[in-house]
Amino acid sequence: MPAINADSYMNLIIRQQDRIKELIDLIPLWEVDDKFVFVSVSSKTSDMMGYGMDELIGRTPFDFMPQNGAKKLKKHLITIFSDRKAFSSFEAVFLKKNGQ
Repeated sequence: MPAINADSYMNLIIRQQDRIKELIDLIPLWEVDDKFVFVSVSSKTSDMMGYGMDELIGRTPFDFMPQNGAKKLKKHLITIFSDRKAFSSFEAVFLKKNGQ
């Protein structure tokens, strides 16, 4: 197997990172901090909700839910995170920017 020089290796890593970013943007995915504030969202999340990424970042998912559902989900997530339990999915209703 031929040796790979440092430049070729870095280019390969950059291409792989770009591909991962492209794949992530195909699914509704977001990251929140320990206070449930959005710190990153995929473009698919932004498109599905009808808000720009800048409108989502810095707010919580609960800001985009009916009040009753938001309280219930927040309580559930606090329990999961405080017990450090693994979870794979949950269902939530989000209100799009157009009110639907």
